[in-house]
Amino acid sequence: MIQHNHDLEILKQMAMADGILTENEKELFRSYFQLTDKEAEDLFQSIEAELECVQSETEVINWKRKNGIDFEKCIVKMLNPQYYTLQEWTGDKFIDGRFCEANCNPDITVKVNLDKLDVKFAIECKWRMNFFNGYTRIATEQQLNHYRRFQEERNITVFFALGVGGTGEQPQDIYLFPLNKIKYPILREDYIAKYLKKGRDLYFDVKTQKLT
Repeated sequence: MIQHNHDLEILKQMAMADGILTENEKELFRSYFQLTDKEAEDLFQSIEAELECVQSETEVINWKRKNGIDFEKCIVKMLNPQYYTLQEWTGDKFIDGRFCEANCNPDITVKVNLDKLDVKFAIECKWRMNFFNGYTRIATEQQLNHYRRFQEERNITVFFALGVGGTGEQPQDIYLFPLNKIKYPILREDYIAKYLKKGRDLYFDVKTQKLT
Protein backbone atom coordinates (compact mmCIF):
# COMPACT_ATOMS: atom_id res chain seq x y z
CA MET A 1 0.00 0.00 0.00
CA ILE A 2 1.55 3.32 -1.04
CA GLN A 3 1.72 5.91 1.72
CA HIS A 4 3.67 9.19 2.18
CA ASN A 5 1.64 11.02 -0.47
CA HIS A 6 3.81 14.13 -0.23
CA ASP A 7 7.00 12.17 -0.91
CA LEU A 8 5.27 10.31 -3.73
CA GLU A 9 4.24 13.57 -5.39
CA ILE A 10 7.79 14.94 -5.15
CA LEU A 11 9.25 11.83 -6.76
CA LYS A 12 6.58 11.92 -9.49
CA GLN A 13 7.47 15.53 -10.29
CA MET A 14 11.15 14.59 -10.46
CA ALA A 15 10.35 11.78 -12.86
CA MET A 16 8.17 14.03 -15.03
CA ALA A 17 10.67 16.91 -15.11
CA ASP A 18 12.58 15.50 -18.08
CA GLY A 19 9.52 14.00 -19.76
CA ILE A 20 10.54 10.35 -19.32
CA LEU A 21 10.30 7.70 -16.59
CA THR A 22 13.68 5.96 -16.45
CA GLU A 23 14.50 2.50 -15.08
CA ASN A 24 16.52 4.11 -12.27
CA GLU A 25 13.51 6.19 -11.29
CA LYS A 26 11.30 3.09 -11.33
CA GLU A 27 13.75 1.30 -9.03
CA LEU A 28 13.76 4.31 -6.69
CA PHE A 29 9.97 4.16 -6.45
CA ARG A 30 10.03 0.41 -5.77
CA SER A 31 12.62 0.59 -3.00
CA TYR A 32 11.46 3.82 -1.33
CA PHE A 33 7.80 2.80 -1.10
CA GLN A 34 8.45 -0.96 -0.91
CA LEU A 35 6.04 -1.56 -3.78
CA THR A 36 4.63 -4.90 -4.81
CA ASP A 37 4.88 -5.71 -8.51
CA LYS A 38 1.18 -4.85 -8.97
CA GLU A 39 1.51 -1.52 -7.12
CA ALA A 40 4.59 -0.64 -9.16
CA GLU A 41 2.89 -1.50 -12.45
CA ASP A 42 -0.18 0.61 -11.59
CA LEU A 43 1.95 3.56 -10.46
CA PHE A 44 4.20 3.51 -13.52
CA GLN A 45 1.22 3.31 -15.87
CA SER A 46 -0.31 6.30 -14.09
CA ILE A 47 2.88 8.37 -14.38
CA GLU A 48 3.40 7.46 -18.04
CA ALA A 49 -0.22 8.42 -18.81
CA GLU A 50 0.38 11.82 -17.15
CA LEU A 51 3.58 12.25 -19.14
CA GLU A 52 1.76 11.49 -22.39
CA CYS A 53 -0.97 14.01 -21.52
CA VAL A 54 1.56 16.73 -20.67
CA GLN A 55 3.47 16.09 -23.90
CA SER A 56 0.27 16.30 -25.95
CA GLU A 57 -0.75 19.57 -24.28
CA THR A 58 2.74 20.97 -24.80
CA GLU A 59 2.66 20.06 -28.48
CA VAL A 60 -0.70 21.84 -28.91
CA ILE A 61 0.52 24.93 -27.04
CA ASN A 62 3.76 25.04 -29.03
CA TRP A 63 1.86 24.57 -32.30
CA LYS A 64 -0.53 27.42 -31.50
CA ARG A 65 2.30 29.63 -30.28
CA LYS A 66 4.32 28.92 -33.43
CA ASN A 67 1.39 29.87 -35.65
CA GLY A 68 0.87 33.02 -33.60
CA ILE A 69 4.49 34.08 -34.04
CA ASP A 70 4.44 33.13 -37.72
CA PHE A 71 1.35 35.29 -38.23
CA GLU A 72 3.07 38.28 -36.63
CA LYS A 73 5.95 37.77 -39.08
CA CYS A 74 3.44 37.48 -41.92
CA ILE A 75 1.96 40.87 -41.02
CA VAL A 76 5.40 42.48 -40.66
CA LYS A 77 6.35 41.26 -44.14
CA MET A 78 3.26 42.99 -45.52
CA LEU A 79 4.64 46.35 -44.35
CA ASN A 80 6.82 47.85 -47.08
CA PRO A 81 10.02 49.06 -45.32
CA GLN A 82 10.22 51.93 -47.78
CA TYR A 83 7.09 53.43 -46.22
CA TYR A 84 6.94 51.91 -42.73
CA THR A 85 9.44 51.49 -39.89
CA LEU A 86 8.89 48.80 -37.27
CA GLN A 87 9.36 50.56 -33.91
CA GLU A 88 8.18 47.98 -31.38
CA TRP A 89 7.58 44.26 -31.53
CA THR A 90 6.44 42.86 -28.21
CA GLY A 91 6.46 39.28 -26.96
CA ASP A 92 4.18 37.28 -24.67
CA LYS A 93 6.81 36.23 -22.14
CA PHE A 94 5.66 35.84 -18.54
CA ILE A 95 6.42 33.89 -15.38
CA ASP A 96 4.11 32.97 -12.50
CA GLY A 97 1.38 35.12 -14.02
CA ARG A 98 3.57 38.24 -14.04
CA PHE A 99 3.83 40.12 -17.33
CA CYS A 100 6.11 42.89 -18.41
CA GLU A 101 3.68 45.78 -19.01
CA ALA A 102 5.04 46.33 -22.53
CA ASN A 103 4.16 42.73 -23.36
CA CYS A 104 0.49 43.61 -22.87
CA ASN A 105 0.71 46.28 -25.55
CA PRO A 106 -0.27 45.56 -29.17
CA ASP A 107 2.20 43.24 -30.89
CA ILE A 108 3.53 45.72 -33.43
CA THR A 109 3.97 49.50 -33.37
CA VAL A 110 4.76 51.07 -36.75
CA LYS A 111 5.99 54.52 -37.77
CA VAL A 112 4.95 55.93 -41.13
CA ASN A 113 7.96 57.28 -43.00
CA LEU A 114 6.91 60.89 -43.48
CA ASP A 115 9.51 63.63 -43.13
CA LYS A 116 7.34 66.28 -41.49
CA LEU A 117 4.85 64.15 -39.59
CA ASP A 118 5.18 61.80 -36.64
CA VAL A 119 2.48 59.26 -37.51
CA LYS A 120 2.25 55.83 -35.91
CA PHE A 121 -0.21 52.98 -35.66
CA ALA A 122 -0.25 49.66 -33.83
CA ILE A 123 -1.41 46.17 -34.73
CA GLU A 124 -2.46 43.33 -32.46
CA CYS A 125 -2.08 40.04 -34.36
CA LYS A 126 -4.23 36.98 -33.77
CA TRP A 127 -4.29 33.69 -35.67
CA ARG A 128 -7.14 31.21 -35.35
CA MET A 129 -7.50 27.80 -36.94
CA ASN A 130 -11.16 28.51 -37.74
CA PHE A 131 -14.35 30.13 -36.50
CA PHE A 132 -16.30 28.08 -33.96
CA ASN A 133 -20.00 28.13 -34.85
CA GLY A 134 -19.43 31.48 -36.53
CA TYR A 135 -17.60 33.09 -33.60
CA THR A 136 -14.03 33.67 -32.43
CA ARG A 137 -12.42 35.22 -29.35
CA ILE A 138 -9.75 37.81 -30.14
CA ALA A 139 -8.85 38.91 -26.61
CA THR A 140 -9.99 39.09 -23.01
CA GLU A 141 -11.94 42.06 -21.69
CA GLN A 142 -8.85 43.05 -19.71
CA GLN A 143 -6.69 43.02 -22.83
CA LEU A 144 -9.19 45.11 -24.78
CA ASN A 145 -9.21 47.70 -22.00
CA HIS A 146 -5.41 47.78 -22.00
CA TYR A 147 -5.32 48.34 -25.77
CA ARG A 148 -7.83 51.17 -25.35
CA ARG A 149 -5.67 52.84 -22.71
CA PHE A 150 -2.60 52.38 -24.93
CA GLN A 151 -4.43 54.00 -27.84
CA GLU A 152 -5.61 56.96 -25.75
CA GLU A 153 -2.41 57.59 -23.81
CA ARG A 154 -0.08 57.33 -26.79
CA ASN A 155 -2.49 58.75 -29.36
CA ILE A 156 -1.83 55.78 -31.65
CA THR A 157 -4.63 54.09 -33.59
CA VAL A 158 -4.77 50.37 -32.78
CA PHE A 159 -5.89 47.72 -35.26
CA PHE A 160 -6.49 43.99 -35.08
CA ALA A 161 -5.08 41.69 -37.73
CA LEU A 162 -6.92 38.37 -37.55
CA GLY A 163 -5.64 35.43 -39.55
CA VAL A 164 -8.02 32.50 -40.00
CA GLY A 165 -7.31 29.07 -41.46
CA GLY A 166 -4.25 27.80 -43.24
CA THR A 167 -1.19 28.45 -41.09
CA GLY A 168 0.17 31.48 -39.31
CA GLU A 169 2.70 31.89 -42.09
CA GLN A 170 0.08 31.57 -44.83
CA PRO A 171 -3.42 32.16 -43.43
CA GLN A 172 -6.40 31.45 -45.63
CA ASP A 173 -8.02 34.80 -44.75
CA ILE A 174 -6.87 37.99 -43.05
CA TYR A 175 -9.21 40.51 -41.46
CA LEU A 176 -8.10 44.05 -40.55
CA PHE A 177 -10.31 46.12 -38.28
CA PRO A 178 -9.82 49.04 -35.87
CA LEU A 179 -10.03 48.60 -32.12
CA ASN A 180 -12.66 51.35 -32.03
CA LYS A 181 -15.09 49.05 -33.85
CA ILE A 182 -14.78 46.31 -31.24
CA LYS A 183 -17.02 46.35 -28.17
CA TYR A 184 -16.68 42.74 -27.06
CA PRO A 185 -13.82 40.19 -27.01
CA ILE A 186 -15.88 37.63 -28.95
CA LEU A 187 -16.67 38.46 -32.59
CA ARG A 188 -19.15 37.10 -35.12
CA GLU A 189 -17.75 36.01 -38.45
CA ASP A 190 -20.46 37.87 -40.36
CA TYR A 191 -19.70 41.09 -38.44
CA ILE A 192 -16.05 41.22 -39.52
CA ALA A 193 -16.66 39.91 -43.06
CA LYS A 194 -16.51 43.49 -44.36
CA TYR A 195 -12.95 43.77 -43.04
CA LEU A 196 -11.62 40.86 -45.12
CA LYS A 197 -8.32 41.98 -46.62
CA LYS A 198 -7.67 41.93 -50.34
CA GLY A 199 -4.13 41.89 -51.67
CA ARG A 200 -0.91 41.26 -49.80
CA ASP A 201 0.55 44.69 -48.93
CA LEU A 202 -0.63 46.79 -46.01
CA TYR A 203 -1.51 50.43 -46.59
CA PHE A 204 -2.20 53.00 -43.86
CA ASP A 205 -4.11 56.10 -44.94
CA VAL A 206 -2.83 58.96 -42.79
CA LYS A 207 -5.86 61.17 -43.44
CA THR A 208 -8.59 58.62 -42.76
CA GLN A 209 -6.56 56.56 -40.23
CA LYS A 210 -7.59 53.37 -42.03
CA LEU A 211 -5.44 50.29 -42.49
CA THR A 212 -6.16 48.16 -45.54
